[in-house]
This record gives sequence, structure tokens and C-alpha cells, in this order.
Amino acid sequence: MTSLPLNGGGNRPTLGKSKNINNVVIRVDLSRGFFAGPNYDKLEEYPARSSEPWGAPATLQSDIVRIPLAGDWKRDVRVAFRGTPGLPFTLLSMVADTDVGD
Repeated sequence: MTSLPLNGGGNRPTLGKSKNINNVVIRVDLSRGFFAGPNYDKLEEYPARSSEPWGAPATLQSDIVRIPLAGDWKRDVRVAFRGTPGLPFTLLSMVADTDVGD
């Protein structure tokens, strides 16, 4: 899935200005094994495992997650998401940390 084009930054509109996405903060529910990026060619993986013992199944996450992105300066920036096939991925909300240029 892909977000709508991002607009906004503080108290000023950014439509028509160049933007770069540094991080995306998402809230997920009962999810595991997902990717985020500025497009489908530059997806960054959020690791499915964190503290489970070796051999135990990875637990599903219901949390707020920050994913750093390697974006490009563009006027029409979006965030792309993809879940790993066969694993659950429920995206509840998203906030993008963006820099705004001219």
C-alpha cells in the first residue's frame, strides 16, 4: 500500500515544495515482518524478531515503530508499505518526519 502525497510541515502548507522523508513512525497491531520506504524500490525492513529465545516463534507486535528511510527530495512524496507474504500486517496510523525545501 502507498500513502497519499504528504503535505504539511508545522503551520505552513508544503504543496509544491520539495520534501524529503527522514523517518516514518507507524502504529501497528498484531503485525510481524513488514517494510516501509519512499517507494517500492527502496523499502527498509523492520526486523521481525527482537527478544524471543532461539527456536521460539516471533511474537506479533502491537506498538509504535520508527523506521529510518533513505528518501529523495521530491515534490510529490509518499510512503510505501509492504508486509511479508504469509505474515500479518495491520497498519493503524502513520506520521512522516519530513524536511521541507524550496
